Amino acid sequence: GVVKDGNTDVTGNYAITYKPGTLTIKKADGDALGLDAKGFDVTYDAESHKVTASTTVTEGTTISYKVGNGEWKTEAPEYTDVIDETEVTVKAENANYNNAEKKVKIRIKKRAIELKVADAKKTYGETDPEFKLEDGELEKVLGDDVISYTITRKNADKDVDAGTYEKVLIAKETSDSASAEASGPHYANGNYNITFVPGNFEIKKASGQALELSVEGYQGVYDAKDHTVDVVMNPELEQSTTIWYRTNGNDWSKDAPQFKNVVEGQTVQVKTENKNYEEATASATVTISKRPIIVMAGNGTEQSFMFDGKPHTASGYDWTKETEAGGLIDGQKLEAELENNTQTTVGNYKFNIKEGSVKITDGILIFKEDVTDNYSIEYVEDAMKIASRKDTGDEYQVTVHADNVPVTYNGKVQTYTTGYGVSSDTEDVNIAAMIWDALKNLFTLKSSATTGVPFDMDGTTYTLSGVTVSASGKNVGNYKFVATGKEVVTMIIDGEEVPVTDEFKISYELGELQIGYADAKVTADSASKVEGTTDPTLTAAVSTTNSALLTEAQNTVQYAVARATGETAGDYAITVTGDVYQGNFKVDYVNNTFTITAAPAPAPTPTPDPTPAGGDDPTPVTPAPVAAGPAPAPAAAVLGARREDAANTNGAAVLGARRAGTDDQTDDTSRAFAIVIAAAVAISLFVTRKKKEEE
Repeated sequence: GVVKDGNTDVTGNYAITYKPGTLTIKKADGDALGLDAKGFDVTYDAESHKVTASTTVTEGTTISYKVGNGEWKTEAPEYTDVIDETEVTVKAENANYNNAEKKVKIRIKKRAIELKVADAKKTYGETDPEFKLEDGELEKVLGDDVISYTITRKNADKDVDAGTYEKVLIAKETSDSASAEASGPHYANGNYNITFVPGNFEIKKASGQALELSVEGYQGVYDAKDHTVDVVMNPELEQSTTIWYRTNGNDWSKDAPQFKNVVEGQTVQVKTENKNYEEATASATVTISKRPIIVMAGNGTEQSFMFDGKPHTASGYDWTKETEAGGLIDGQKLEAELENNTQTTVGNYKFNIKEGSVKITDGILIFKEDVTDNYSIEYVEDAMKIASRKDTGDEYQVTVHADNVPVTYNGKVQTYTTGYGVSSDTEDVNIAAMIWDALKNLFTLKSSATTGVPFDMDGTTYTLSGVTVSASGKNVGNYKFVATGKEVVTMIIDGEEVPVTDEFKISYELGELQIGYADAKVTADSASKVEGTTDPTLTAAVSTTNSALLTEAQNTVQYAVARATGETAGDYAITVTGDVYQGNFKVDYVNNTFTITAAPAPAPTPTPDPTPAGGDDPTPVTPAPVAAGPAPAPAAAVLGARREDAANTNGAAVLGARRAGTDDQTDDTSRAFAIVIAAAVAISLFVTRKKKEEE
């Protein structure tokens, strides 16, 4: 050894004696072995699993294992298959250490897998196929493990119909899986917690051909009965099969469509419905053709009527009765309308059944059905006649009347186309029409041919036209009315004029155009003078109601103008005289007054003025007397000419004329009134004549 004092070695200063001792080595604690052990807790994976153990002191160390209460073994326990949780004791032994022990747990749990049964199917009537798991499902089983199972159909013992049945394919583990240690294949069911997922099973419908479906159509003539298609199929499957029908793409129906009315090639589709067989389809057509029928107008003989201005109607119709080939079906009703069967004027006519008017019905009241379209209708016409009265000499007798027409002279040629009336052997003259036409002609003075005069015959109105009744004249006098033109008698049928002249004999009773005198008036002009002077010329003025006749009247009317004698202051009568009727005028004379005024007193003698300064004596001048001038003309002077005679200063009669005012003081209203009065007279005369004829 070394002895130091501080840092100084002082060993040399000592005598050191060494005595030997005893060394005792005890076993170390077991923990010092550093024992480490591990168990396992896994899910079955077809791999081997064992307990592992190690020590930090390996030399001279032995490790042994005990499973549960079993024996110690130096071989570590090893497991592949499922084992419940188990305790394993691990011990480390070494001569220099106390034993060390550790406990670990081991467990291999079952592996959960889900195996799905594959869906399967078959056709109705076939045996079931072999059932399997879905492809790839067994890949979930590890290694060489084998799973033992069976798959069965849950409803296999029942006679089920076609359809899809869910979760009826059931898989179960078999007894072969009871032990994973069984000899032969390694049935490892025990190592798995298996869940089988059921599969679905479909039974498909068998082919519809087995139903042997066929359809027969229908073709025939309309007979008012229901018809449809006829379905034929396998009788053994009729009870389990439903037949469906449809037309024109409409909804399917279990009721077979019925056809009674006309139909052309109507397709009826048919299909089957059977739980275990596919749908079978077929089709056929239904054709119901129109039933022929003949509808005949009339009664088979010509219907004749005499013309009387009224419409005559032929009637009656008939049809063919029911036969196998056609005709109206018993129990049905036919109605029709005739056309062209009403005629008024003379002629031969064909009339017929109005196309589209035939109506055929079946049933009564609210159950009545129009079945016309189910018939093919042929029409047969018939004849009718309207005979002419001329053929039998029995024409209607009518008379044209024109009464006298009074007018007033107007200086012109007056041509009057007058209205006229028509009377028949059954009707009186059309007085109202005559008056109206007279008034109308008055205002037009010259009229064209009349548009026609209506008259009645046996209750029918006709119109006579084409005849012009006229007369012409200028001067005062009577002129006979003359009928010209061609008579046309018409009647209105359907809004149109139709000539029927041949059915009438026409005679005439015509009056005259009576031109009367025009009015003229001669009016003396008033005059005056101063007593002791010469008379002025006396004058008068000619005037007319019709201003257009003034010049003619002035040139035609002759008259004399004179005054009463006397020269003292006062009023004296001026008279105008002449013939009342002169030329075409009826003259009226109007007198006036001649006034003489007193002469004025003489003017007084003037007093002479004084002599102007530086001039001569004035010469007295006597003023000359002033004669009184003629009186001024009246303020109401008119245009015209005055005849003057300067030589006549003694009041003798003087012929003369003066144009009256140019404004015609007579209007059309006055003339109209005159015509109405004349027409009323004519009417009165005519009625009187008729009464006398009747007496």
